[in-house]
Amino acid sequence: MRHASHSKPTDDIHFPRLQDTIIWLDTFQATIFTKLDLQGAYNLIRIREVDEWKKAFNTRDGHYEYLVMPFGICNTTAVFKNFNNEILNTSLNEHRAPVRVVLQRLWDHSLYANLEKCQFEQKKISFLGYFISSHEFVMDRAKDQKFTGMFAMTERGHGSNVRGILTEAVFDPVSQEFIINTPCENAEKMYIGNAMKGNYAAVFAQLITNGKSQGPHCFIVPIRDLNGKMYPGVGAVDMMHKEGLHGVDNGILTFNQVRIPRENLLDKFGSVSPDGKYHSSIDNKSARFNAMLAALTPTRLALTFQALGAMKLGLTIAIRYSHSRKWFDCEGE
Repeated sequence: MRHASHSKPTDDIHFPRLQDTIIWLDTFQATIFTKLDLQGAYNLIRIREVDEWKKAFNTRDGHYEYLVMPFGICNTTAVFKNFNNEILNTSLNEHRAPVRVVLQRLWDHSLYANLEKCQFEQKKISFLGYFISSHEFVMDRAKDQKFTGMFAMTERGHGSNVRGILTEAVFDPVSQEFIINTPCENAEKMYIGNAMKGNYAAVFAQLITNGKSQGPHCFIVPIRDLNGKMYPGVGAVDMMHKEGLHGVDNGILTFNQVRIPRENLLDKFGSVSPDGKYHSSIDNKSARFNAMLAALTPTRLALTFQALGAMKLGLTIAIRYSHSRKWFDCEGE
């Protein structure tokens, strides 16, 4: 394949440069954006029949030739970009109508969108590690690793009863925000790693809409800015180092009417509409809770195996040392 790539002249069709994208956005004064993620593409482009032999390969089962475009040769990206240009050669004067045209053209050529990754009619979208909107074109801070996070589930009073956590997240339909609050001392988030330095926290709280609790859900709550300044309403108390883990800082987090956008709810198992109605694909609250915490089980099992591995290592060192250590220092022995 490497030989075939070097022997084939490269095309001059490439993905647009970011600088060109910025100029294009400013020229057309774009304000609404849609992002499409295709499920398959390269395997739908047929190799010209006279060129099939160029990608031939042998295995123990026989001789084979590619009939569709494989990923990895020099012109794959350019061919696919050219393919898109041919089927999407439409003027984008409006937004919604051209999107329908794009989707129909893709459908006609057996290119199907991955709806889980698509975004329609957004004020801001992410693209190639950047956030694009009508007034800015900035890098995604998560990509340059300037922000750090923490996992805030454990509370002072609940112990292992995660279902009974006391931190509240009340939805305000007027402002389209969740209000994160620590109602009592037992609701303080304790033993939170990176609490004294992290910028964001994944906070588990009781989701409350229209005065009814929908059970624990996870929210992304900003804690500090890049300069280390705490956001209003957020409190952090240092618990010092854990014994044996001096490289890990731990702390207590509290929240006093901290407001976060509705989009900061991690809504894989449950979401809240703008009018305050709760929706979930799992109707049973207990089943939804179990599904939510199932992702934590492998991590806890991993901790057990890590502890077992550390015990084995320590036991090996102790036995070897006891075997080589001199117990008596007598002459002639």
